[in-house]
Amino acid sequence: MLNDNQPIVLESIPPENPPVPWTFRDTWIGFAIFIVFMVGISLLPLILPDEGWIDSVWLLIYQPLQFIPILVLLRLRRATWADLGFRKARPNVMALGCGLIVLLLGLNFVNNLIWFALGVEVQAEQFSGLLASLDQPAIFLVTGILFAPLFEEVIFRSFLFGGLRQKLGWVKAALISSAIFAVGHLSIAALIPTFALGFLFSYLYQKSNSIWPGIILHTLVNSVSLCALLVILQSGLPIDF
Repeated sequence: MLNDNQPIVLESIPPENPPVPWTFRDTWIGFAIFIVFMVGISLLPLILPDEGWIDSVWLLIYQPLQFIPILVLLRLRRATWADLGFRKARPNVMALGCGLIVLLLGLNFVNNLIWFALGVEVQAEQFSGLLASLDQPAIFLVTGILFAPLFEEVIFRSFLFGGLRQKLGWVKAALISSAIFAVGHLSIAALIPTFALGFLFSYLYQKSNSIWPGIILHTLVNSVSLCALLVILQSGLPIDF
């Protein structure tokens, strides 16, 4: 619970762009600390023993650890779950999101075809190497399907986008947060589709002031992608787009 005085409830749909308790300055300071913290914990595997089970445990706790500095700031600002967008969403927003996500999946397929033809490693190939190195590949699925959508949506949409749009408006905030979201995935081949997904999730957040459409669709995209990748790897087929 972010604020012990506030119950965890799903509130009714609020007015457009409800204010959040962290400021524009808080947003950049909190996100800068998040980046430094993320880089720091990313270096931990370099000093840990080279054991498969250690890699699996680190992968499992990596996403929750990233959220610690932002959680501290949110506690200081007495943020509630509602401030982070944990509210009911209109069904029509989910329907809109499902329609648009199909278009973006098509964009991602074409994007991968182009990069594969150019000989550039696509994200699926990067993930396949990571899966092959783990003693328990299921850990990667848990992280990618359950943890990543939740923590990434709260960090990039609730906190970053929500903090920026108070001063910049939703379009500029969506462009900036989506660009950072895309760059943060550290894959040039995934830059365009990841930016497009980030912008879509920001748009859905703007339409509904709820984080649930983004979390649900993010989970769906990751589930389809990672499960398909695991099936391909276990079948022994090459990753070819």
